[in-house]
Amino acid sequence: MENNSILYGSSGMNVNLSLCDKWPSVNGQRRAAEAENRLRSVEATSKCLREEDQKRMQDNIVTKLQPEMEKLLQQISAVNSKAIQQPTASPTMVEPLLDDRKVQHRTRTPKTTTQT
Repeated sequence: MENNSILYGSSGMNVNLSLCDKWPSVNGQRRAAEAENRLRSVEATSKCLREEDQKRMQDNIVTKLQPEMEKLLQQISAVNSKAIQQPTASPTMVEPLLDDRKVQHRTRTPKTTTQT
């Protein structure tokens, strides 16, 4: 059932409610477009803020870790320079696995096959 009631506004104009149901509102379309534009703007701003936060976090990590990394590199180079400066000890003699004197040398005799 259609709503054909008539409202009387403060300006004294008659407004037929059934007309509001049948015709799309230009103002409503305009408001929807504005809301969509605002949403896109908010999404773009959010993306920029996330990227800035990520960059700031990376910069903070590098700033905090760089002194520690330099300290470790100095320690490594100090260890390397000490190793180079120290004379190397004479290499230890390695005992042979087999003493040649203990090996018994024998000649191999070929196997003979018997035919029947």
